Amino acid sequence: MEDLTEEEFEAKCDALVLEYAASASPRIWHQMVMDWNWDSGLYFFEWLLNNPSTDRATALMMYWMGGPRWFKQVADRAAAQASRSVFISLKSFDFSEALEQRYCAGYFTNSQFSFDPAHDSNGYDWTREYADKPAVREIPPLLFQKLSGEIVEPPVGFTEGLPEPLYQQLEALRDEYYDE
Repeated sequence: MEDLTEEEFEAKCDALVLEYAASASPRIWHQMVMDWNWDSGLYFFEWLLNNPSTDRATALMMYWMGGPRWFKQVADRAAAQASRSVFISLKSFDFSEALEQRYCAGYFTNSQFSFDPAHDSNGYDWTREYADKPAVREIPPLLFQKLSGEIVEPPVGFTEGLPEPLYQQLEALRDEYYDE
C-alpha cells in the first residue's frame, strides 16, 4: 500500500464507506445507523445529515442515538466550548444541533420508515437517555413524535454498522496498511 499517514489512511477508509453508501438504498443506510459503532466517527452520519434523501426515521434515530439531552446541559456552542470537560467533542455537539435544526425545519422529507424514540425496534426508550442531567434547553416536542411507516428489521450480517462485504474490504485494507 502506498505510503500514507494514519489520518490519510482513515480518510481513505471513510471514503470507501461513503462510496458504498452513495450506491446503497435508504433502507441500508437505516440499517447501518441501527448498528453503527459510534467510535468509528461521525463521517457517515454527517453524510446522511447533508443528504436530503435520508429518511426522516433514519434522521430521528441518529438524533436520539446521539444522546441529545447530554448537549442540553449548556445554552449554546460557546457554553459547550467553555465546558469542554463535559463534552467528548464539539463536533458531536455541532452535529446534534445541526440535525435537530434540519429535522425541525423539514429538511428530511422522505418518510418511508418507522421509528419511535420511546420504543425502538428493541424496545429501548431513547428519550430517557441522560434524563438525570440538568437541562438548560429543551428538546423540541417534534423530536419525541413517533414516525409511522415500514418497520426496518435489524441488519443481519453487519459488523459495527457495515455490511459484511464492506467490513471485510476495510479489514483487508487495514491488514495491508498495518502489516507494512
